[in-house]
Amino acid sequence: MCPESNSLTGKLALVTGGNRGIGLEITKGLARRGADVIVAARGDSNAAAECRRIAGETGRLVSFFPLDLADKASTADAALELKWQNRKIDIVCANAGISESKYHQNNEGIELCFAVNCLGHHRLLRAMLESNSVADNARIIFTTGDIYILADDCTPDFTFVGRSASAYSRSKLGNLWQHFEITRRYPNLKCIAVHPGVVATELEGSVDGLIGFIKRQMFISPFSGAQASLIAATQDLPSGTYLHNKHGIMDLNVGEVAKNSPKRVAFWKALNAISE
Repeated sequence: MCPESNSLTGKLALVTGGNRGIGLEITKGLARRGADVIVAARGDSNAAAECRRIAGETGRLVSFFPLDLADKASTADAALELKWQNRKIDIVCANAGISESKYHQNNEGIELCFAVNCLGHHRLLRAMLESNSVADNARIIFTTGDIYILADDCTPDFTFVGRSASAYSRSKLGNLWQHFEITRRYPNLKCIAVHPGVVATELEGSVDGLIGFIKRQMFISPFSGAQASLIAATQDLPSGTYLHNKHGIMDLNVGEVAKNSPKRVAFWKALNAISE
């Protein structure tokens, strides 16, 4: 559990997918600790109202910002609009994610899990850094997951037939690689990857009815799932940390896929090439 005592007063945070599930609890937790929060998400008619409700409860500025991570134009324009009241962003929670059991593409013909979970966040962060929207010592927090161990690569040309969880596991590996590359390439930033736990959210279907009941019995709550990100946002952790919700700071083996430097660099180059 993240301590409540840490003050984020004066800090500005951005949470992708911050209007539901784990992201909503991250938004609430940051605001309760004194941060002003930008909720960047596709959202729905209730998203802005939810932000106003959190603002009223916490006394902080909580604003909804429409963003579709699957759409290149949306992420390209976002950084310029995110120069919010001439303030730089101190905390970026790259939290949004989708899980597609069937093959889908975005409007560029890229597999959708890669397009949203990996490429969308890369484009957004790249544009924010280029537009000087991010504070010099900002914290960048990537939501990944232990399911990455089921993958051996993450590439934009991936396809599959039928039903599979492979696209999601590959995207979680990609987020972990992106975390390590940002740590290496931007030493002024503090980059932390988190495993939130297996959480009862809408990621794999409804949280209502019988399925929702079973989920709530087997998985942890979104509130509990947000704690790793809140710890990463508030505690003194070294850049490059992989923080596990149960086991704490993980020391990953040099030989495992997450530490594969050639593939990680190739992944970063592929992200940059598509982002041009």
